[in-house]
Amino acid sequence: MLPSTPNSKDPSTSASGHAKYLLLDEERQNLVKIFSLTEEDEDRVDVYAIVFIPTPSSTSGGFFCVVDTSSDHFVEIAIIECPRHTAHRHLQDFMITDNTLYTLWDWQGRSVVECAVIDTSSLSSHTFTPPIWKTSQYMQEPELTPGVMEEQLLSPGSLTDKFLGAIMKPGVFSSLTLQTALDRYIDACCSLPGPAPPQLSQTYTSLAESIAAVVGCTVTLNCEPTTGGFQYANYWTALKRDWEGFVARCRDVERSARWPLAIADHGQDGVVVIERERVGSLVIEDVPISIRRQLEHDQPPHAQYEIFGILWALRHKIGLRMLANVETRTVDLLHQEIAFSFAEILQDQAKNIQLLESLEPGADIWFAGRLQSVPDLDKATRAALDAIGGFDFSIKRELTDAELLSPPPISEWLRSQAAAYSTTSTEARYDLCLCLIILLLFSADTLQSWDATLLAEVYAVFRGLSMLRVVGHQPTEGKDAADQADVPSPDDVITQMRNMNVSKHQLKNASKSSLARLLIAQSPITDGIATAAHNFLDFTGLCQALSPASVTRQEVLFCERVRCLGFNGVTQALLAWLPRTPSVVFLKAQVFLNQGRVDDAALLLEKLAGSFGKFKNIIWTPWFSFSHRN
Repeated sequence: MLPSTPNSKDPSTSASGHAKYLLLDEERQNLVKIFSLTEEDEDRVDVYAIVFIPTPSSTSGGFFCVVDTSSDHFVEIAIIECPRHTAHRHLQDFMITDNTLYTLWDWQGRSVVECAVIDTSSLSSHTFTPPIWKTSQYMQEPELTPGVMEEQLLSPGSLTDKFLGAIMKPGVFSSLTLQTALDRYIDACCSLPGPAPPQLSQTYTSLAESIAAVVGCTVTLNCEPTTGGFQYANYWTALKRDWEGFVARCRDVERSARWPLAIADHGQDGVVVIERERVGSLVIEDVPISIRRQLEHDQPPHAQYEIFGILWALRHKIGLRMLANVETRTVDLLHQEIAFSFAEILQDQAKNIQLLESLEPGADIWFAGRLQSVPDLDKATRAALDAIGGFDFSIKRELTDAELLSPPPISEWLRSQAAAYSTTSTEARYDLCLCLIILLLFSADTLQSWDATLLAEVYAVFRGLSMLRVVGHQPTEGKDAADQADVPSPDDVITQMRNMNVSKHQLKNASKSSLARLLIAQSPITDGIATAAHNFLDFTGLCQALSPASVTRQEVLFCERVRCLGFNGVTQALLAWLPRTPSVVFLKAQVFLNQGRVDDAALLLEKLAGSFGKFKNIIWTPWFSFSHRN
């Protein structure tokens, strides 16, 4: 008979003291697992059973009982109590692999994994010592609440683009969630009195285009009866409320989509967590993700990165509006040509932003004292920058002749997981680098004594991370729908009509992935999700630039790879971060040619004619003469 409490040796007593046995819920539960251990000396296999016993108390979610089945009757040999924070959580599944107990908990619809290493040598000797539990969960993702969307609306851009970009970002909502929420939204609009808007009955080429056209179609711009002026304030308020309602529908559908189901072993890729509409994997976190997680949970980072703890507190003190202002002005600065020293530029930026004036009285003096407690501020800043731009898991090796001739097959699973890991790591690095920029603005008066190369490198790394964020946030489901390159030629029209396939566009509910997954397919891939992600980030070379005033060969090649994949609009956004060197201008001309803007491309190519030395017998006409054919 198994105990009903971890400290109870009498099986006849229960946790409440009134019932003889603890009754289980009606739903199916995974409560029993069998595992075996091989004795090296005696060359025999011992079979054990591990049973989870839930407890209704608030001390923990339950405990595990390890039973020895080698004899003619079961013998209880160990009790493993679950952590205290598992109270009021529900155990979905558990397993034992490589002497480690993995448990999957449902925490208000979120997946949480608790793991503990079991000392197998103490099981046979019946001298078991309790293990230490470690918690793993998704990196904290900001839920698209109205408050979070208000923060995103502080940055420049239209309201529709902000909401559409937030919901279409890979990893936020699945395509099935968006389609389900859109269907419910359309049904609600059709139930309104009066004729249905024409947007509800039209066909669109992609899910993103459908959402952009349908959401807000019932909102109209009215006129003031007395003055005849348009009521723009009421229109924007109603449109925002409509978008917030659609996002709330998506959140409601996604909440059930992330319900944890099972946990399984996936060989070299580690442990896999299976949810209703998602599959995740348990991967070791890199240095930026670890620091970011510690800062979010108010845990002090390693002494080597103490400066991040100070800057994170300063980031919270300045407020969301000031943080958005700092980010916007930094982006505007990097989209311009660098004509002055960074010390002068930062002093002018600090004067315009008024960062110190936004703090509470005395807060600037307190933070200045905290910074003075750092022994060597220059060394601490360089260590922080190395942590942001470093890739510890990156492995560089030469491919063999056999691998060059016949590359090993790479699974889509590894690519998608590596893309998700690289996006998560990029977001953590971006937040940490933004903290360094806040430090430079806070210390603007003393920057003349700083190393000029350090100031330039901080902004160069921020530029590279910003470009990686553009790639990570770009879904492949609705890429550049308005590009002129998608316009079929007359020969294509004849071929499609001959095959009775008039339109090459179809409304598909494809899985939403990021552009990073397509780029990872072109990068060196090795086993392991973290290694593949770091290899990709290192291969791009975007975090290796030393100054934003120059352009490296790897940065231009990265933009060219994006252009070759057909993402002309994304390529333009990436080129906007780079100064207008001949290579950047030439690549921009290539984008114009792909978009059908032949006259603009010809103008750029004519300006570049003198940038490549003296050549003979070169005719530029074929680049753009086809635009004038009849």
